Amino acid sequence: MLTRLQAQRIKIQESENYEHHKVLEKRMAKLAQYEKQQTVIGQKIATLAQQK
Repeated sequence: MLTRLQAQRIKIQESENYEHHKVLEKRMAKLAQYEKQQTVIGQKIATLAQQK
């Protein structure tokens, strides 16, 4: 059986993990968006190169 202090520690850890997870999700979303932009830029450059 957990003591009250242990239960509080677990609760704090879970909330910190949740917050950290949210931060990572936002970073992953930004990274995915950046990668899409780079792909679009690369395609535009390739198109321009073919036109010359």
